[in-house]
Amino acid sequence: MVTLLLEQPETTPADTAPGRATAPNQRSPSYRGALAPFRWVAAHRVMHRQVAESVTVYDCVRFVFVCDGSIVLRGDAEPRPVSSGDVVLVTTGVAFGWEPEGRTVVTTVPLDTGYLLGVFFWQHLEHAADLADAAELAARMYPDPIQVLRLGEPAVERLGPVLDDLTALTAELPEAAGFFRLQSLVDEVLSAIAPHIRTAPGVQWPVSLGPRARVPR
Repeated sequence: MVTLLLEQPETTPADTAPGRATAPNQRSPSYRGALAPFRWVAAHRVMHRQVAESVTVYDCVRFVFVCDGSIVLRGDAEPRPVSSGDVVLVTTGVAFGWEPEGRTVVTTVPLDTGYLLGVFFWQHLEHAADLADAAELAARMYPDPIQVLRLGEPAVERLGPVLDDLTALTAELPEAAGFFRLQSLVDEVLSAIAPHIRTAPGVQWPVSLGPRARVPR
């Protein structure tokens, strides 16, 4: 199941929030069980905020798009400025937050790790026999808990309508009829990000498993 998880504001009560955050020294919750019923996708945008985004730990992968202005990373990340045109990739279980530097527009798209693993498996069928193989390979290829990806301002601007649609379409419970539209938006986001994600130096792809057996007709 594909699941984009909504980050709740820090003022949301921790005992009632369906995607609640935890303190960095606490175990993150299981978001498959914590999501509101029938909700599979959401996105979160912060505009012109003058206070820091609290440091949180989530059981998912987060893509933080800096659409305008600049922010300073907090938590487990090295405290460094990140500006418009950058995307911060934050893996699961990492304490992460940010502080705005003046006027900012930031869109966060958290994505279920199970979905990402499935995408990775189908993308690299020739190298992974099953999902367990894919998980091991992905862990070796992408060990960094946080990456700052420089897409560039033009690329992030082109993604603006996609991020807007994700935010708008998931403001309320999505209907089944909108599933494929939401899926296409997720694909557009991942297609733009994937070429910029760095792999571990010196790690080689395993030997190809060869062509897959054809499914009997």
